Amino acid sequence: MIKSETIMNADTYLKFNHAIFNKRVLYIGLLLSLALFALAIIFVDAILFIGSIVLFVFYIYLTIYLKIAIKRHLKSNKRIGNNIVCVHTIVDGTVTEEIHDSDKVVEKSEYRITDLFKVIETPEYFYLFITNRSAYIISKNGIRQGTAYELGSTLKAALLPKKYKTKNK
Repeated sequence: MIKSETIMNADTYLKFNHAIFNKRVLYIGLLLSLALFALAIIFVDAILFIGSIVLFVFYIYLTIYLKIAIKRHLKSNKRIGNNIVCVHTIVDGTVTEEIHDSDKVVEKSEYRITDLFKVIETPEYFYLFITNRSAYIISKNGIRQGTAYELGSTLKAALLPKKYKTKNK
C-alpha cells in the first residue's frame, strides 16, 4: 500500500499546469511564422509576408491568452486557495483519492491504474491523468507509506511505456 497527502494550493496548481502545458505547439507556430517570413523575403511575396505577420500575432495572442486563462481559473477555483488536502491511497491496482476540507472528506473517487490516460513524473510530483485535462496530483514529499520509487515502479509496471513519461523540470 502506498499512501500520500498533497496540499492543493496555488503553487501546486501552477506546477501542474506547467507540466501539462505543451510548449511545442507554440514553438511550431513561431517556426511556421518565421518560415513564412523567410519565404516572403525570398519570393518578394506580399501575401506570404502578411500571412507570416498574422501567424506571429496569433502566436503572441495564444501565449498570452493561455497564461491569463490559467491565472483566471486559479482565482475562480475556491478550493485551491483553501489548502485542500488530497489523500491518495494506492492498493491492488486502484488509486483512491479523498479530498479533505477542514478534516472532513468532501469528495472521494477511485480509479484503476490500468485505466489512467497517462502519468507524468516530475522531480516533485506524480500526475496521474484520468483524462487529458484532469489528474490526481501526488506530491513525492507527501508520501507517508511507501516511497516515490515504489509508486513509480507500481505505475510503470501497470501501464504501457507510452503512457508513462518522466519530465526533469
